[in-house]
Amino acid sequence: MAADAADGQNLRAQRGDVVYNMMRMWQGAVGLAPEECMVSPAYVVLSPKKDTSPQFFDQWFRTKRMLYLLGAYSHGITSDRLRLYADDFARIPVRLPTLPEQQKIAAFLEAVD
Repeated sequence: MAADAADGQNLRAQRGDVVYNMMRMWQGAVGLAPEECMVSPAYVVLSPKKDTSPQFFDQWFRTKRMLYLLGAYSHGITSDRLRLYADDFARIPVRLPTLPEQQKIAAFLEAVD
């Protein structure tokens, strides 16, 4: 995933981009842009690579394991001040399933959600 950042300016998100609140990502504050839109600078916009499923990431970022990692890579004086910056997010180690597996997992999780 590639991060799109502009200090103090609104960000443009394209349909299917993963958007997260850097102050609440450790709580699962993440979603997919349903269409092209502008996003507050309090958010981070990630454009999924072509060989990945945005729907998979949308579900995966809410799992207990990922929430733990997202919290571990967040920085702040107290838990209510934690922030996950794009550079720190990029440091989180991941092992992704193949695209077809991502799509199957996402479809299953969306069906039971």
